[in-house]
Amino acid sequence: MAFIEVKPEKLNVNIFNMIKNWMVLTAGDPDDCNSMIVSWGGMGIMWGRPAATVYVRNSRYTLDFMNKDEYFTLSILPETYKSEMGYLGSHSGRDGNKYAKTNLHPISFGPAVGIQEAEYVFVMRKLYNARMDRRDFKDDVIYEEWYSGKDEGNDHNLFIGEILTVYKKK
Repeated sequence: MAFIEVKPEKLNVNIFNMIKNWMVLTAGDPDDCNSMIVSWGGMGIMWGRPAATVYVRNSRYTLDFMNKDEYFTLSILPETYKSEMGYLGSHSGRDGNKYAKTNLHPISFGPAVGIQEAEYVFVMRKLYNARMDRRDFKDDVIYEEWYSGKDEGNDHNLFIGEILTVYKKK
């Protein structure tokens, strides 16, 4: 599949719909990577640079890759890949090669790995990460709804990445 490079500031898409319809977060290299689904995040300007935020739970295998790698991607796939994205989001890469069970293929995009079947691939360099701490929540209802009970102790890690390049499928 052929892609063209688009400068982030020239991108003309609805970011809210991209995030709402799931994005595939991938970190690692083509021979050793993992992908997961993210539906929380944002895109904008941070420290004068085009940037994206993503959130990864402590329990996710992808967190190991995010912590060790400098680059990661967000791939936006067509709706026709919804079941494959569902598989990526409901199975752990610890248990085997998730790509072998789907019609998705990780490929290099410069220093990072994205998904070949994507319509857009955002290549990012990690600028910041921090674990979200229970003590920092200002609204207890949010914490109770998203983290207490079954998810207690399985907080999210916030990553801010500079969007270096956007690749758009031709």
